[in-house]
Amino acid sequence: MTQTQVQNQTPEQTPRQKVRKWVKVKYYVGASARLYFYIPVENDVMEERVIIQGQKWAEPVINYLKTKGKHRVVGRYGCSHVTHICGIYRNHVYVAKIAPKKLLRIITSSPTWERSEHAKRVIELLRKL
Repeated sequence: MTQTQVQNQTPEQTPRQKVRKWVKVKYYVGASARLYFYIPVENDVMEERVIIQGQKWAEPVINYLKTKGKHRVVGRYGCSHVTHICGIYRNHVYVAKIAPKKLLRIITSSPTWERSEHAKRVIELLRKL
């Protein structure tokens, strides 16, 4: 009877097997460049949005996403306030799943991460994982 119970257990119930957590990172290049961090926190996903403008600590993360991440082109509908022409604008999106320890090393490799409130929040959430 114990053999059937062991076979019916889910992977989360086995004591030796640890569920690996990943952080989804998305880099969106449009009218403004944005970086999204989707961090799994206690049965929920925490989203941190960063507008990349003068953020030197994010450069290693962006370089990693451009080399290792998946690239796709997204079409967005928009209208110009100057020319009053409407159309579809093409924007580039890079997406990757990164292990929390690796992302922690990438962010802390930049010496300017300590000055950014966004970076401090992301580091704090990554250390909890």
